[in-house]
Amino acid sequence: MYLSPESLKVEFISSKSSEMNVMIPRENGDYTEYPIPEQFKTTISPKGLNTIAVDSLG
Repeated sequence: MYLSPESLKVEFISSKSSEMNVMIPRENGDYTEYPIPEQFKTTISPKGLNTIAVDSLG
């Protein structure tokens, strides 16, 4: 997904998708590519569930 400078405050909500990337414009007109996490880890605590995105490194 390519973003324009006007859309940089967008929020992403994803479900059942894989290998999503977002292209963020730089000041020089080029883009930098970032992955949107597709794996999550949920743990149980006394306060309820806690879900975080897991980075895939390697």
